[in-house]
Amino acid sequence: MTQNVILQGSFSSTDFLRSFNRFSDFVNFRRPSGRPVDEFEFSLTGNASPTLTVSSPSLTNSADFKLILVNTNTNQVVSSVTSAGGNATISGTPLNGGTNYRLQVVGRGAAGALPNLFGFTPTPNYTLQATLPQVGVPQFQTFQAKNSDFTTISSGLNSVGTTKILEITDTLFVARQSSNAGNEKIVGFTDGEAGDIAGIGNGRVGFADEYRFSFDNPGSASDVVVTITGVGGNALGNNNSGPYIAILNDSTGEILGQTAYTAFGFGNDFVADNDSTLITIPAATVNTLITNGDDLRLKVAGFEVEGGAEIGNVNPSRTLAYNVNVFSSGRNLSLEERTPSAGGGENFLTLDSSNAEIAYVAYYGRPADPSGRTFWSNVLGNSGISYSPRSGDVLANFSESARNAYNQFVNDFGNSTESGQLFGGLNTVARINQIYQQNFNRPADSEGLNFWLNAINNGDVSLPAAALEIALGATSGDLTIIQNKIDSSNLFTNSLVNQGVTSRYSGADAVTVGRNFLDSVGLSVATQGQVNTSINSLPVV
Repeated sequence: MTQNVILQGSFSSTDFLRSFNRFSDFVNFRRPSGRPVDEFEFSLTGNASPTLTVSSPSLTNSADFKLILVNTNTNQVVSSVTSAGGNATISGTPLNGGTNYRLQVVGRGAAGALPNLFGFTPTPNYTLQATLPQVGVPQFQTFQAKNSDFTTISSGLNSVGTTKILEITDTLFVARQSSNAGNEKIVGFTDGEAGDIAGIGNGRVGFADEYRFSFDNPGSASDVVVTITGVGGNALGNNNSGPYIAILNDSTGEILGQTAYTAFGFGNDFVADNDSTLITIPAATVNTLITNGDDLRLKVAGFEVEGGAEIGNVNPSRTLAYNVNVFSSGRNLSLEERTPSAGGGENFLTLDSSNAEIAYVAYYGRPADPSGRTFWSNVLGNSGISYSPRSGDVLANFSESARNAYNQFVNDFGNSTESGQLFGGLNTVARINQIYQQNFNRPADSEGLNFWLNAINNGDVSLPAAALEIALGATSGDLTIIQNKIDSSNLFTNSLVNQGVTSRYSGADAVTVGRNFLDSVGLSVATQGQVNTSINSLPVV
């Protein structure tokens, strides 16, 4: 059986920002603003050469995005490619079973600004498809997005700070070393150098932490001073580790200050044990940021120094400790750290025994009847299925009982009489639009329509499964609306039981009441009063 993983992603304003560089080294000048980075982790049950394709109908200029594949057991770049015409593919690269790999999808925009990079209107979306052509084993053992959020860790007047370490669980930071004689330093790479960073080429893998900090008092004459200090004997900047520090405008991505390792050692600008790096943002710049409602993003990264001026990959078992301090006299400051999201990221929808109501929303556009919800909750619970494709779950990796439960679920709902009444006379395009309308209160956008149409036509998603898969694939505003519909539906179904009127929720007229109720749910969950009004309008039996 062909192993096929399809995930949808997007570049958002809260992504990790990759940045290089505005030094006086004009020969190796790189883009003056950050670029968003998404990371995906996966492993294989055996040796294989998967095909990894990322495509985006909204990012079709030359080199709008880049793929970087890293073996995290060795921290080596094993493959890299830039996009052309909205597509980038890594294929034919032998990978090892039982090894964890990270695939970075980097928004770049060639030499110019990436379209809507920081306005995100519309959001630059993409589709990641991973395929293993072998039948049976090997398979993808895991494949999931590495998601994160910002969490406040320190706040106060004048000064905030924390002590942290760089380690393998952090975002990976891929760079190269400039070849400018006498002024070697950590830099990015141009489109022409893309192939040179793979394998034993110039690609170097470091670890990076990221912070966001905000401040008030726009009338203050105080600069903001950010200090990074190595901590202990195994410190960032000490024991042959080369740092890269950058501060960016959180809203525009503009690099406002940075330092990096050079061949001349650590000097005044570079972190060393019991020494510090300072980056100062002038008060006038800070006050402009406050007026514009902008925050600052701080990146702290580290690489190995292999001897002389050469930088190398950080050993996966290595940790590099450092201290962060942000000081500005007379200002209230708040420091946030990028941390792994609880539950693996955004709270994507999951098909499990607690969420059988999702099928009634997705397929029928109405709340469940209590007996139907109980029946399907038991089926899902007995099979042990917990399926969230947005979080990287792959059906082919599930147990036979879980796959059987999934197939029973989608076939019973997708081929039911009620589904036939709603979708039976529609072609595939109209069916997708109807599903979007029931789930998200809108027809499908062209990108979503094309994605699901191709998935159905290619056999990646069956027609009976389409409504459920579209629901489970919801993100951002769509996720909010369908979650509100599910929560409102559960309130409706529970109220039928609590009010002893379950028998009234039967027949065509009752179904219409249920659909009208759910049609009115959008950006907020229905109140108990709204539920009661709808229940009171059910036919009396």
